[in-house]
Amino acid sequence: ARGVGSIRTGAEQRTAALDAKPERDALRRAYFATALVHRYGMSLGRAHLAAVLDIPEAELEAQVLSPLDLSLVPAGPAAVRTRHPVVAAEACTILSTDEAARDAMVIDLLAKLPGGSVSDPTVFHRPSELIRPLRQGQLAPLTVDRYFEAGENAPDHDVAFWFDRGRFDANFSRWEPALQHLERALWRQPGDAGEREHNAAVHAVRARCLMALHKKRDAIAAVNEGLRLSPRDGVLERLADKLSG
Repeated sequence: ARGVGSIRTGAEQRTAALDAKPERDALRRAYFATALVHRYGMSLGRAHLAAVLDIPEAELEAQVLSPLDLSLVPAGPAAVRTRHPVVAAEACTILSTDEAARDAMVIDLLAKLPGGSVSDPTVFHRPSELIRPLRQGQLAPLTVDRYFEAGENAPDHDVAFWFDRGRFDANFSRWEPALQHLERALWRQPGDAGEREHNAAVHAVRARCLMALHKKRDAIAAVNEGLRLSPRDGVLERLADKLSG
């Protein structure tokens, strides 16, 4: 308990120290954005942070990182993080006055993802990397919908994002949008067992949508393709039985 208390006290002291600086709002925002990502084990790219703060990346060091040298540390040549994910979680609690403030930051982080590939996989670069852990908590469906909308520029290789979004739409009977998103959720050339099982799960949801749209032939094709990839998938087997009736 003493360790937890000291971590929170330290985070509170560092946050309070920002209030005395003239660039208080920008510094708190930078700390919050970085902490929100690092609490889930990821670092935040400098270009991404600059975009969230709406300042040129060339000015990030002087305007933000130097004044935050006690709170943020380098994470490789092109990213930053807090001193520890536990510290990040405490900072989020302090800096996020309510769920609306958290949601606004999440949406900004998702909407301003730079895109493209990164050399360091620990740098936050895919919408699903943030949305999935956030959904482990209690989120209103409207909030989840807004997260998905903000991350809609997700690259095709973020198959987890498109799969989650497709399932979310299907759960609200939005069959056509679900099918569009599920199409992007497929690995084009599934290699290992994990990728094949992922595609099989995608085809199961596709079949459900196609059945709802009364496209039985297409639903059967989706189930057959899923079973080809994962012959023992129980969900697909039950769908096959239902479609054979």
